[in-house]
This record gives sequence, C-alpha cells and structure tokens, in this order.
Amino acid sequence: MAQPTPFTEQNIAEEASFVTFVAKLQKAKTRKDKDYFALRATIPKAIAEKLDVKAGDYLLFRTKKAQWYHLLEWDKMANTWSMMPDEHKTQVTFFG
Repeated sequence: MAQPTPFTEQNIAEEASFVTFVAKLQKAKTRKDKDYFALRATIPKAIAEKLDVKAGDYLLFRTKKAQWYHLLEWDKMANTWSMMPDEHKTQVTFFG
C-alpha cells in the first residue's frame, strides 16, 4: 500500500480546497461560571461556494494566531507590500 504524502507547506499551499480567512475568538462562561473561548466563524458565501459546503457540513480548522499583517488586503497596498520584511511576505503568501 502506498504511503500517504505528508503535508508540507508546499503541497498545502497548492491544495485548492484550502481557504484562509480570519475568525475572532469570543470569551464565554459555562453555566458553572467557568471561562472558555468559542470560535464562531462566519463563512462568506464566495468561500462556501469555493469549498462546496452547505449547512450541516463540517470544516477542518488549522489555527494560528493572526498577526496584524494577516488582516490587511495586500492586493490594494502594493507600495506598502514592497516595504514589508521578507518573513512577513512569506507568511502572507503562504496563508493567503
């Protein structure tokens, strides 16, 4: 039996079924007054269509804390992009 291909940054970035977006954690409390965090993700219609998902489907999340440079629309900021450190450009390019 063939071994499955391990996920690397290269083949994850090339995988068309992965979409990157940012979701905000919310602090909540249980009925017993214990703190926890809830992730409520609102999926834009265009992304849902790209992923071919509908209500009741499950999504797989791979999480990383977003930095300020993950939250910007870089395609509208060419001048600023050219001044960014290479490390930040690599992360933005990899995560979308």
